[in-house]
This record gives sequence, structure tokens and C-alpha cells, in this order.
Amino acid sequence: RTDTVLQKPSFRNAMKYRRCLVPADGFYEWTGAAGHKRPHLIRPIAQRNSPSLPMGFAGLWEHWMSADGSEMESMAIITTDANATVGQIHDRMPVILAPERWDAWLDTREVPASEAAQMLRPAPDDLLELFEVNKALGNSRNDGPELQRRVEQGRLI
Repeated sequence: RTDTVLQKPSFRNAMKYRRCLVPADGFYEWTGAAGHKRPHLIRPIAQRNSPSLPMGFAGLWEHWMSADGSEMESMAIITTDANATVGQIHDRMPVILAPERWDAWLDTREVPASEAAQMLRPAPDDLLELFEVNKALGNSRNDGPELQRRVEQGRLI
């Protein structure tokens, strides 16, 4: 969470020295009651015309030793308050860094953590679109572009 990333011991050093970008072309959120969850795809509006347009989520990574002595690497995507689009279905969203911010986010030598933290804001309200997609998305055995087909009024279109 952006509000604790500089204070929590588990993230403080990673924020100073181990920032990363997580490439994505969209993300999902589910709504509804247990057993009746409905998936929603959230992606840049521009992807309607350019499906390969990437986003860069702000992330942190860490190298550490587990209790059994094995070396581990882990990462986390930083979340922030939802913008108006995502706020329709969820109160949080990944921090999406604009491409012109990517170099500064990754530059841990020249850009201190306090300055990098200023980049951790909700995406502009007009960046993303949100729509319900095929419920089959929730089953890991399913794969293919048809899972991202828009659902309106309970029907795939």
C-alpha cells in the first residue's frame, strides 16, 4: 500500500534499493457474493486499437533467507486508492506508472525513495476501461482470448 511503503520494515529497504516494474496489459477484479463472483477486466482504453500496449505496475522485490535456510526472492505490486473507473467495483488498484516515469522509478541511485513515493498515485480517471468478462476465467484449466470477451446483461458479446 502506498500509504505504508516507506514505513513498513518489510518494504522500506526495497523502496530504497529494489524497485521494479511489472509489465501487464490489464488486470482483473471480481464482484459479487461467494459462489456468484463475476470477473471484470480493467485495461487501458487505448488497447481497443492497440492490443499490445503495456502498462507498468510499480513493484518492489526482495532477496531473503527462509526459515529453512534457502534463498528466496519475492516481489509485491504496490497498490493505491482506486481511481473513479476502478472505484466502481473496488477501493484499491495497482499503481500504474506512466512510461515517462519508468526510468526514474527504476533509478534507485539517483531517485531517493521519498521522491519515488511521490509517483505512487491512482491512474488518471480516463486511462482505463472496465467491463465484465467470461466467468470461465475463474477456472485455471481455461485459457484463450475468449475469456476476455465482454459480457453485457449476462450474455457474452
